[in-house]
Amino acid sequence: MAMANYGMAALREKNFRRLFLAQTASALGNALVPVAIAFAVLDLTDSPTALGIVLGTRAATQLLFILAGGVIADRFPRRVVMIAADGVRCLTGAAVGMLLLVAHPSLWTLVVLFGIDGIAAAVFTPAAAGMTPAVVSPGNLQQANMLQAMTQSAAAIAGPAIAGVLVVTAGPGWAVLATAASLAVGLVFLGRIRVDRPPRPADPHFLRELRQGWDELRGRTWFWAVVLSSTAVNGLIGVYMVLGPQASRQFYGGAAVWAAAVTAGGVGAALGGFVTMRLRRRHPLRTAVPLAALYGLLPIAFAAGAPPVVIMAVSVLGSVGALTFGGVFQTLVQQHIPEHLLSRVSAYEWVGGLLVYPMGLALAGTLAGLAGVRTTLLWVGAIQVAVVLVLLLVRDVRNVRDRTVDAPVTIGEERHGSG
Repeated sequence: MAMANYGMAALREKNFRRLFLAQTASALGNALVPVAIAFAVLDLTDSPTALGIVLGTRAATQLLFILAGGVIADRFPRRVVMIAADGVRCLTGAAVGMLLLVAHPSLWTLVVLFGIDGIAAAVFTPAAAGMTPAVVSPGNLQQANMLQAMTQSAAAIAGPAIAGVLVVTAGPGWAVLATAASLAVGLVFLGRIRVDRPPRPADPHFLRELRQGWDELRGRTWFWAVVLSSTAVNGLIGVYMVLGPQASRQFYGGAAVWAAAVTAGGVGAALGGFVTMRLRRRHPLRTAVPLAALYGLLPIAFAAGAPPVVIMAVSVLGSVGALTFGGVFQTLVQQHIPEHLLSRVSAYEWVGGLLVYPMGLALAGTLAGLAGVRTTLLWVGAIQVAVVLVLLLVRDVRNVRDRTVDAPVTIGEERHGSG
């Protein structure tokens, strides 16, 4: 049981191991994209406006198609949906990379290709959310979710650094091709997963299926309460992601403190994964919600001009809390939402974050202009702590149960669910 004690039992299950490797490769490809796009567009146009159009198109298409992606992922085998979506993204990435190397693509060519990339990402995301329970045994589900979250956090740190090195040493075209290569590796592992084909509606109807997902979300108080709170937090984080670097520059004389905070956050994300692997509570949100509130202390620390070492410590604790909460909540969703509705419900969860995070980014400058950077960060942190802790006032949030808390952690037992 040594491997189970360290939270690695899920990796002994062949299908999950393949999904884990596939999503690790996909996450790294995703993390390469922003830097690769940014310098590709700026090299071609030398225009921040053009870059905004490309990035905005990708984000807008992902938002517009995420609910449709949930319906598609619940209607068809999720493994097939994931392969098709990442296959499209691999092809668009390869096309952009080759165009950058051998031609001079127009702005609108890039807009169309990255718009297609956004649509494919919108289809992939809810399919991936519903796939994990099909390939891992119930006792290992929380471990599986945390392993995936940890690798996504690691990719979010490593990806931009790798892309930056490629841009500097080889050019933006090769950085974009690296995203396609990473997705291609993921496709190999996805193709090797073996799951049963689940039963699906004989008479599908898009709007009716969309409504079924909404009704399932609306009928679970603990779920929609967390979604509302998370939506607000995503908007506040958007503000912080703009004003945090500004605070580092204005209050600490440069970028070093912000870079240290981001790095410490990566360490915290890894620690959070190990914490959550060991966190088995019958009512897990009673523990996870206070931990999630810790992330709101980071803007407050910047606003207070705390010493850099304190900011780093708060960043570690905040990331531990955020990753722990995310892993616990994802596990509860997968346990309580019926399998045939899981991707649709997850898509609704994503809508809020995709909508309000860019709004936070856009409003940050205006808010800082009205109230000042320090005051804005103070309020952002205080409101974030409040909207998270208020969840504990909701009885259903306090009482939702982990259905597998007494289930054994299994090693080497294969899960052949429906995906």
